[in-house]
Amino acid sequence: MAIHPSWHHNPHRLVRLATPLAIAEVLGYINIMIQVAYVGDLGPLQQSGWYLARMYYCLCGLGALMGLAGALETFAGQAWGSQQPHMLGVYLQRALVVNMVAWGLCCILYYKVV
Repeated sequence: MAIHPSWHHNPHRLVRLATPLAIAEVLGYINIMIQVAYVGDLGPLQQSGWYLARMYYCLCGLGALMGLAGALETFAGQAWGSQQPHMLGVYLQRALVVNMVAWGLCCILYYKVV
């Protein structure tokens, strides 16, 4: 069995595609570290409040909306695999509406709690 002649191009392509994602992840962690450093200078009570607010944001807001957006990836893959690319736009519009409704519910819940 012969190896495809372009096999050595794949690692270069993967590095080229993955580099922006890796940079975004590192910058995200640096952002959190800078926030912790600034809040830590304010005092332990402020730092505790910041951690509590961040936890609430990650659990109630970010987690729910990212889960709903992740469902779009499944539907998009199914639409593409079943040779129905015209459905991608429909799924995107529906996902935006569902995410906006979920975001509104999260805002209502936030204002009722706070």
